Amino acid sequence: MADRLVGITAKIKRAEKHIRELEKASNAFFELNPYAVISGNDTDGNYVFVLQGKGQPPVAISTVIGDVISNLRAALDHLYTQLMDKNGCISGPGDYFPIADTSAKFKAMMPRVEKKVGHAAMLQLSATESYQGGGGDGIWQINYLSNTDKHRLLIPVVGSMMGIHIQPNDPASPIEFRRVRMKLEHGAILHQIDKMVDRSKMDMNPTFTFEIAFGDPQITQGEAIAPILLCLLNLVNATVEPFGVLLT
Repeated sequence: MADRLVGITAKIKRAEKHIRELEKASNAFFELNPYAVISGNDTDGNYVFVLQGKGQPPVAISTVIGDVISNLRAALDHLYTQLMDKNGCISGPGDYFPIADTSAKFKAMMPRVEKKVGHAAMLQLSATESYQGGGGDGIWQINYLSNTDKHRLLIPVVGSMMGIHIQPNDPASPIEFRRVRMKLEHGAILHQIDKMVDRSKMDMNPTFTFEIAFGDPQITQGEAIAPILLCLLNLVNATVEPFGVLLT
């Protein structure tokens, strides 16, 4: 069992190492304090919070993101080939962990999968629901990001979270966090309070935190990169674990 899992585990650990590298690179970028937020009335009388700063995260970070995704995808393929080997089949170029765009296409893959890995492993693979919108939607995302990275860089951009006190006049009240879903550039308006709104009932001092986010593709655009990659890492770990019994 250990021998069959060694390659899978190595790929997952490598992905984890790259995530730590990404976090270090992100911290180093923001330690330079490249951004600030200024506020005041605009020409129309609305109260706006505007981003001041320039630059985007180093493009080199995109290669680290690609390495994480590549290793997670490879871990799944290693699992599939080990299941094939256990079933006495030799893997070829067309053999990979089953992932599809739709439920129907995923289910259509199962007869061929069963011939390759056996009935018990097929049932376990089917239970992953590795298709868009399925229980294994995250696995589908890994595949989508992996295919994207093969053709173009997964360019990182700056994203932001805005914290607003739920009870504006009570600084001790809980804070509601909202993601600012846009590519942040110098002069971008992060938040606006309409001139017609009673400002005494608004939090006029929201807090803004910055993070490195996905600029593309659409499925993850604007989302913070490190948390997503950690979730995908945990998903792959959880996906692999039940197959340990079948690989003994």
